[in-house]
Amino acid sequence: ASPMQPQQRGSVRRPPSALVGFANLGNTCFLNAVLQCLVNTSPLFEYFCQPGVFLRRGGIAEAFGNMVRFIVQLENQVGYSVRPVRPSTLQGLVSARLSQFELFRQHDAHEALRYILDALSDDLNRHTVAPRYRELKENPWETDCTVSQRVWEQWQSINDSYIQAIFGGQLKNSLRCGRCQNRSRAFDPFLDLSLPIPRAGGNGAVTLEDCLWALCKEEQLSGENSSYCSRCKTHCPSVKRLAVFRFPPSLVLHLKRFTNSGNKINVPVYFPPPRATLNLTPFLDSQAAPDTVLYQLYGVINHYGTASGGHYTACCRHEGNGAWFSYNDHAVSPIAEEAVVTPAAYVLFYRRVTC
Repeated sequence: ASPMQPQQRGSVRRPPSALVGFANLGNTCFLNAVLQCLVNTSPLFEYFCQPGVFLRRGGIAEAFGNMVRFIVQLENQVGYSVRPVRPSTLQGLVSARLSQFELFRQHDAHEALRYILDALSDDLNRHTVAPRYRELKENPWETDCTVSQRVWEQWQSINDSYIQAIFGGQLKNSLRCGRCQNRSRAFDPFLDLSLPIPRAGGNGAVTLEDCLWALCKEEQLSGENSSYCSRCKTHCPSVKRLAVFRFPPSLVLHLKRFTNSGNKINVPVYFPPPRATLNLTPFLDSQAAPDTVLYQLYGVINHYGTASGGHYTACCRHEGNGAWFSYNDHAVSPIAEEAVVTPAAYVLFYRRVTC
């Protein structure tokens, strides 16, 4: 059976004044910022509040679920909570599996987010036994929608979890051979999108749309990066292009601020303020089913400092009262909506909305 879609589950209304911070266990601000954005992802929070949550195995999902239920207890008992939660069990599991997340060291919040989402997806996967792999044979005359759906269904037959239902989307990767103009396509799932930050304009800043266009622009592949052409039977120069073919209910956008050389890109990236909608319809592949794609911001992970040392905080919209709050480890305070958009933004969380 497939997991319920986010909108199909019962609503768990959070108390309108309930606010909970997370204790810093030793350079764990990166983890605290990630957890705040995840517990403020309403479908995920509601899912773990339901009785009988399916667990393929324990580990990360069990620890996350216990933390969510503990937060609910605090909120129901004291309303506005000043007692921070200590995510010790979750942090211990994460650092035990990946040594780079040990205490008292600098860490990357996006890497932690990706690990937690992957671990939650694995723990919640309804398929206890992986099906035998079968290669999908593509016919050139099949439409992109037909191939996309077949690839999507195969992916769900392997990864059937509520994490995929909330955050799962699909990219289309197109290649055009520079020698014979043969076209090929591939469809890949994603839980988040990592966006390059293009060169800033005259005002020293770029927009979020600029970053999305940088992700989707055509890329020339040649030399060692040449791709294999099935018609030419050899590696040829080609043109590559990415586009989103399926947008998820909750979209996570990661701004690639840290370079492979160990530097940080501090270019301000402007994105629509919380009450405005982000129109991503232009980034939907032209061969996908026509749709209007609108999102609204509900969470931001901020990074202050350099690549070698810094501090993470989060800003989130609280589902109970619709207000925005700043989460700085254990400290929680109201924040004006116009103060949410800052040059420190690193990871953005959006929920899909209707017109």
